[in-house]
Amino acid sequence: MTWLGIVWLFLGIYALAMLVFTLVWLFFKVRGAYRALRCIELPESDVVPPDTQVAFHAPGPTGDPETLSSARVRHQEVKYQRRVNKQRRLRRAQERWASHGLVGAPR
Repeated sequence: MTWLGIVWLFLGIYALAMLVFTLVWLFFKVRGAYRALRCIELPESDVVPPDTQVAFHAPGPTGDPETLSSARVRHQEVKYQRRVNKQRRLRRAQERWASHGLVGAPR
């Protein structure tokens, strides 16, 4: 091997080592961020009361016309309640940001 070949070999090994180091560092950063976000507990004011919580999945239709109609109505009610809950959370966040005088509060 020539002197230039040895330099290129060294640079290739160095680049591979830096790539592995970067991927390992990124993995630990993402894992740390995930654990930090998972441990955050919402304040009581942000928790939706149990009586206004809506089931994620409504039961499916059975084929009976009356059941189909009630399922459609229930689906619309669920969609509306989710929208109301989302607006409530956004309004609380806006009030919280505004109370701290922070610029760029979510809208």
